Amino acid sequence: MAVLEWIFFTASSLYFIYLLSFLKLLFYNSTNSTPSTKDSQFVSVLICAKNEAKNLQLHLPIILKQNHPHFEVVVVNDQSSDNTLQVLESFQKNYAHLKVFTTTEKSSKKKALALAKKKAQGSVYVLTDADCLVNSTTWLTIMVSEIQKESQVVLGYAPHFTKSYFLNKLQRFETLTTALQYFTAALYNAPYMGVGRNLAYTKQLDKEIKFSKAEKKLLSGDDDLWIQKAKQLTQIKIQLAKHSFAYSHAEPSLKSWWKQKSRHISTAAHYQFKDQFILSGIFITKFAFWMSFIAMTFLSNSESFWMVFSMLCVILLLIYKLASTKLNEAKLWYLSPILDFSLICFQFCLFISNLVSPFRKWK
Repeated sequence: MAVLEWIFFTASSLYFIYLLSFLKLLFYNSTNSTPSTKDSQFVSVLICAKNEAKNLQLHLPIILKQNHPHFEVVVVNDQSSDNTLQVLESFQKNYAHLKVFTTTEKSSKKKALALAKKKAQGSVYVLTDADCLVNSTTWLTIMVSEIQKESQVVLGYAPHFTKSYFLNKLQRFETLTTALQYFTAALYNAPYMGVGRNLAYTKQLDKEIKFSKAEKKLLSGDDDLWIQKAKQLTQIKIQLAKHSFAYSHAEPSLKSWWKQKSRHISTAAHYQFKDQFILSGIFITKFAFWMSFIAMTFLSNSESFWMVFSMLCVILLLIYKLASTKLNEAKLWYLSPILDFSLICFQFCLFISNLVSPFRKWK
């Protein structure tokens, strides 16, 4: 019993410190400065599309209508079997700054993105996906507003559309929690990942990033490893303005989400040791907290146990209330204790599954 209490109170203390670390982010104000036409760099929006005809019809128009004075949109059609190419060609009739290219052989998103970069004319790249919807014509201007000589990377936020069912809430909570972690890390000058659905960086910096043969073979996580290499060469900024967000749909089923996260987790072994240590510590802390809480619920009537648990839940609720307001995730924070416990259970099962049978296929 004494060991169990020690685990619970130690995990509670570490969890408390973890939550407080987000305060710097939650009171951070992003710059919304708009570069003048004279000083604006030419920007290339890069999109890789495979069987995305429907999404392109819905999401491409607002990207093509961005208010940035100097930009192009480069879309690579990666051997689509639907009418993706026809949709893109129809847009080209009205938008001269839309450039369309098609891969010539069976490809992958990595190769499609490499082709997009090869064809792009801009000095700044802004990456997003065909299934992402930017929520403003100022998205591009805001995302590149902090690109400077000393800060050549900007991390954006890519939330999911809101639905009423629990799985959607859990995925949105996971996305929000991940964003809190990597945005906070960037503010402490220790960035470790970014999201390719909403990411900006300079062409010159990209040319300086080199991947090993082993890294090139990874199924996922290129954006994370790219950020870890980029932080050694430049300062990395974050952008939290609500008009800079790029929304996408969460996975429709537990099975598809499981496959997606299985692919993502395969990259973790290639993180820097410091980042692996911190992220593993966060998971172990949360897991120890919730598991020891369950055990002590049956084994202990200690008032201090319930007091500590109640205080931590209140802090969890307050932090996620601030985070939900900051990142426009309405009606999510009040379920944060339940969602946090559910997410830890999901991640633990995923971790065990990945040990037994590592994911080896592309989506």
